[in-house]
Amino acid sequence: MSKPLLTSMSFNLEKKWYTSPEQFSEGGCTFSSNIYCLGVLLFELLSSFDCERSHAAALLDLRHRILPSCFLSEHPKEAGFCLWLLHPEPSARPTTREILQSEVIGGIKELPGDVSLSSIHEEESESELLLYFLMSLKDQKQKDASKLVEEVKCLEADVQEVQRRQSSKAPCSSSHQKSLVLWDSRFIRKGVSSSDVYPKLPPDCENETRLIKNIRQLESAYFSTRSNIQPSDDVAMVRRTEEIFNNQENFVSTGNDNEKYRPTDRVGDFFDGLCKYARYSKFRVRGILRNADLNNSANVICSLSFDRDEEYLAAGGVSKKIKVFEYHALFNDSVDIHYPVIEMSNKSKLSCICWNSYIRNYLATTDYDGAVKLWDASTGQAFSHLTEHNERAWSVDFSRVDPTKLASGSDDHLVKLWSINE
Repeated sequence: MSKPLLTSMSFNLEKKWYTSPEQFSEGGCTFSSNIYCLGVLLFELLSSFDCERSHAAALLDLRHRILPSCFLSEHPKEAGFCLWLLHPEPSARPTTREILQSEVIGGIKELPGDVSLSSIHEEESESELLLYFLMSLKDQKQKDASKLVEEVKCLEADVQEVQRRQSSKAPCSSSHQKSLVLWDSRFIRKGVSSSDVYPKLPPDCENETRLIKNIRQLESAYFSTRSNIQPSDDVAMVRRTEEIFNNQENFVSTGNDNEKYRPTDRVGDFFDGLCKYARYSKFRVRGILRNADLNNSANVICSLSFDRDEEYLAAGGVSKKIKVFEYHALFNDSVDIHYPVIEMSNKSKLSCICWNSYIRNYLATTDYDGAVKLWDASTGQAFSHLTEHNERAWSVDFSRVDPTKLASGSDDHLVKLWSINE
C-alpha cells in the first residue's frame, strides 16, 4: 500500500475518532462537540500505545466509552474526567468554567514525564543565567585580549626605542659596556621571555633575581607610568642616549646619590625608577627613638607625623601625651634617652596625629573620647576643641589644597569636615 494512501486512511480515522456522536447525526459543530474532542485529546496525551493497531483499537473502544485497564489503574481521576468530557449527551458534558474548576485541572502539578511547570521555569531561568554568564565572560575575555594586544604593541615599541638608542650610542667605558651586555642578554633581547632568562641567571645576580620575583609589581608600575606620561613625539624621541647610559651606570654602581635625574620620556621615566629600585635590596635601621617611658605599657605609640619641613616628629598614643622630637637627633646612637623638645597633654588616649603641611606649628589630633583638637606646637597649647563625634575618633588629616580644612573619621560611622577659621 502506498504511503499517500496510508496517510489518507490515518487522517480519515482521526477525523472519525474526534467526531462527536451528535455530529454524526446532526452534522453541525457546537461547543459541546469541542468538549468531546478535548476528551479524546486528553486520552491520547495520557495514553501510550505499542503500535498503530493498538492505538486504533483503543480509540475505537473510546467511542463506546471503554477505557483500557492500564489507563484506569494509572490515571483513575483522569479516567473519570475523560468519561465526563466524552458523555454521549452534549448537555451532560462540562462547560469551560467547570473544566477549569474541576479537581483534575486544579490539582495537576506535573506534566507527562514528571516534569513540573516550576521545574521548567527554573530550568529556563538557569539557562538564561548560564547564557548571560557565558556572554559576559566572552566579552571580558575579548576586552582582555584587546588590552593584551595593546600592551604587547607598547612593549615592542619601547624595545625598539631602547635598541635604537643603544645602536646610536657613543663609545662608552668598559663598565658601561659590561652593563649593556648584561642588560641586552637578559632583559631587552627580543623574543626571549623572562622564564627563558631566569634559569640562566648566576646565583650572585641578586638584582636580576629580585626583578624576576617582582615582575608583576614592576609590570603594573611600567604600564601605569606609560599611561600617565604622554609626551609629544619630538620630546619622546630626542632624549639623549648618554643620559640612559648614565642611569645604567647608576644601576651597576650607586654613584652619587645627590644627583637628581628628571626623565623626559616614558621609557626614561620608568627606567629611572627601575634603577633606583634595583639599587637597594633591603631596609636598614638608621635611628631608634629611645623614650624615657619605653618600658611602660602605657607608652604604646598609636600615631606618628612629620612637620612640614621634616625637622620634627610628633608621637602620641595611650600615654595621652603628644611628644615632639627633633628628627635628626634620632640618628645619634650615642644618646641613651631622647627627650622631646615639647610635650602636650590630652585628657584621653590619642588615636591619630596629623601635622599641617602648610602651617608649620599646627597639629590636629583625635582621641578615644571622640574629640578632635587643634594644637599650636610653638606654645604647646590646644586652641580648638571639636566634639561633634559621638564615639571614638580614629583618624584626622589636613587638606593638601586648603590647609585650613581638615577631616576626621570615627566609630560613629561619620566623616566630618572642619575649618580652622570657623
